[in-house]
Amino acid sequence: MPKFIVGEALETHPLYASQRAARSFWRRSDAARYDYATNLDAAGNAILPQHNREPNDNFLRRRRTAIARAYVRPIIDRFNDFVNREPAQRPDADEGTPYDLISDDADGDGTPLPVVMRRALRKSQIDAVSYLLADSNVPDTFPSAAAEIAAGKRGIVRVIDPDQVVWWRVWNGKVVEAVICFQDREGADFAWYVTEKTTQRIDLKRAEMMQGSTTAQLTVAAVQPAKPHTYGGCPLVPLAPIFTDDASLGEDSQASPIAEGQKRICNIDSWLHEEIMGATFTVTVFLGVSADQIKDVTVGPGQAMCLPSASGTGNPAVGKIGADPAQAASLLATLERETKELYRVAGLSPGNPLESGAPESGVSKAFAFNEIEAKCSALADAAELAENIIIQRLSAGFNFEYPGDADWPDEFSVADLGDELAQLLQMQSAALPPVLERAQIQRIADVGFTLSDDQKTELATELDAQQEFNLKLQQSKVVNPPAGRTAGT
Repeated sequence: MPKFIVGEALETHPLYASQRAARSFWRRSDAARYDYATNLDAAGNAILPQHNREPNDNFLRRRRTAIARAYVRPIIDRFNDFVNREPAQRPDADEGTPYDLISDDADGDGTPLPVVMRRALRKSQIDAVSYLLADSNVPDTFPSAAAEIAAGKRGIVRVIDPDQVVWWRVWNGKVVEAVICFQDREGADFAWYVTEKTTQRIDLKRAEMMQGSTTAQLTVAAVQPAKPHTYGGCPLVPLAPIFTDDASLGEDSQASPIAEGQKRICNIDSWLHEEIMGATFTVTVFLGVSADQIKDVTVGPGQAMCLPSASGTGNPAVGKIGADPAQAASLLATLERETKELYRVAGLSPGNPLESGAPESGVSKAFAFNEIEAKCSALADAAELAENIIIQRLSAGFNFEYPGDADWPDEFSVADLGDELAQLLQMQSAALPPVLERAQIQRIADVGFTLSDDQKTELATELDAQQEFNLKLQQSKVVNPPAGRTAGT
């Protein structure tokens, strides 16, 4: 367990500082703000470093004009949306029961449980881990369960930022004890030390920031007695998607490789911008003359230069020089390659998204989607596990029957709308039974369109009318056959 000594600094986990620095970079990459290029990466190095042969003025201008192309945010949003497209199957609950209240208002601020879980999952995609804390909506203690009910006290789920969890211990893949930092309404700092059986408040004091430091050090001001709880386990539950089996808690960020690619693209893009500027502004060269011989012409870098002859003789001449356009072309090719690699490590495309050409083969599409499905499964499994454990903690802590497990999607296969339409045309030309055509049309509607309940009812009505019309048309052909034919032939 961590040591709490009054007057000494609050103990942190050995990995806390490095993981917090990495999260800071991942979050900056997700935001892709105007100041992205002036900050540090996950290793503490400059996102936009100065080249060894680059003049300082050129570097400052390049950094000032560099922009971040946002890749992390749309890719992470795409995965999050895909995992949550089919809602998790959650247990039914009678109105007004504890689980029903949690489902409708999970955090005590009116946020439904599916929304809380979706937000916590996205946070874990960026930060490698987010935490769910089993807590109550009323901090006061009461002498009996009846008094708690009368006061409206109930269980809620708090989403905890991993920066708040300064110390933790994992056993068998679960957090069994942790130290969580908070601030109360008055701005006072304190920490909760939570274990599988107790909770303990540690009052903290914020020391003055040392010169060059970005965070103030927290020291222990007072240690309150530990109190037992009835959650049946540590009330802090990690939501941590696993993409690599050997990663420590808080290190396996889905955003990490995408952020590294985004950083590389920012650098190459800034060099390309410099080259384009160099090629745009042509330098006039005066041969065989000195600057003193030229009046009303500004001589200087990027404008004009003089090259007097060594002997002082020779015919004056005017020339033009500029940047080598081949260098810009080389940088552009490198930029395209890095963009292709970024999408590859994200698991989104085996080909180059910047190029158009022959369509990918079925094998290539299947290979690409297998990567997507594996990542989506890892996200869904992590969210499902965390949700079920936190509900178990709340049911034990607030004395209600565990309603059963939530079931997040296990498969993420996506039908191609073009293939579905082609299949429908083949079915219609083959004169298959109308019931199969109807089923295929409904499938196309489900795959390619988001219909409201009224629109689904309207579609069913139109299909019924179309089926009835086709049936009458077939009957009329039997009763009134074309001229020269008899019914039944």
